[in-house]
Amino acid sequence: MEYIALGWPECEAYLERIAAAHGKHGRDIPPHLYDLWLECLLRAVKECDDLCSTEVEAAWRYMMGAGISFIKVRYDRPVVSREVPEQR
Repeated sequence: MEYIALGWPECEAYLERIAAAHGKHGRDIPPHLYDLWLECLLRAVKECDDLCSTEVEAAWRYMMGAGISFIKVRYDRPVVSREVPEQR
């Protein structure tokens, strides 16, 4: 959610780490499962929050959707080491 709320610079590295960990070369979570996960999350919100409305659901979809899209697009990317090479 911070990706939307705070903007790209503050959250890009965090989302890149999540994408790498969950991508094809990490935990190998196929992109289509994120859509199922979001639907399950929204079902839980509806069941547990008496104040849930179509507006609340839309807000969840909007906020979670940006991060999910970010991760899904990066599924096939190889993991890039962020380590600094040793200098001699």
